[in-house]
Amino acid sequence: MLILCEDRLSKMSEETTRVAEGYVAGASLAFGVVLLTQEGVGAYYAWAGVGPEAISGGYVLALFVVAHFVGGFLGGLLARRRSGEDTLRAGGVTALLAFVIEALYNFVFAGTFFGNILAIGILVTGSIIGAASASRSLRS
Repeated sequence: MLILCEDRLSKMSEETTRVAEGYVAGASLAFGVVLLTQEGVGAYYAWAGVGPEAISGGYVLALFVVAHFVGGFLGGLLARRRSGEDTLRAGGVTALLAFVIEALYNFVFAGTFFGNILAIGILVTGSIIGAASASRSLRS
């Protein structure tokens, strides 16, 4: 009886570990895209010698939106493929984890948090669309 219970627990923990790894991998990918875009734009403006007062807000906002959407899309796609969970769960959990990672990174390294409701909204939208596109390719 004890052996049967241990076997069930090991199978359940393997499944839980696989799902959690999928979520963390997707969130890390989503945050990585955002971070690379943020640091790349910052490096370009530093190289060009442009100060923060000369940067147009429209371009920065557009890059912010595109980076979060693409990161969320790729993260949701990866999480859905790796975890095997349903579309809404894979996309939503991935986006929330990516947002938490982004908040912690910005708080620790920048001393402030630049994220807002726009960031979480775009991440969730991109992640759910990415997870849905993974669902379509998994059905084929």
